[in-house]
Amino acid sequence: MVSLYRHVLTAMMTSQGGLLMLVRAGPGSARAAAALARIEALAGDDCPAALVFFHGPAVALAWGEEADRWAMAASAAKARLWVCSSAWQRRFRTEPGPAFEVSSLARFWTEALVCGRIECFGDDQ
Repeated sequence: MVSLYRHVLTAMMTSQGGLLMLVRAGPGSARAAAALARIEALAGDDCPAALVFFHGPAVALAWGEEADRWAMAASAAKARLWVCSSAWQRRFRTEPGPAFEVSSLARFWTEALVCGRIECFGDDQ
């Protein structure tokens, strides 16, 4: 219980008022490109912290060339990149790129409670 409380308190201190992006669109899709463009647009902005949570097919964005592009954009925008642990484990047997943190839906929802706004980038279907 103490661990959960500590996490909630940390989330509130780091993300309150920030942008939370849920990305479910996989590599090569128009919505994944739009999500990347959104993070790139935040570079140099004086906005509160941003967090990008990759879920479902979007976890593939944390691997290979796509991961490098996301890492550069997130670094410029001072954004954190989280990958859903369950979705990642179903698709890969390795760790995501170094800029990505494996996380859970429970942590995503904790952040959702305290963020300033949520933007979703679903699949193109």
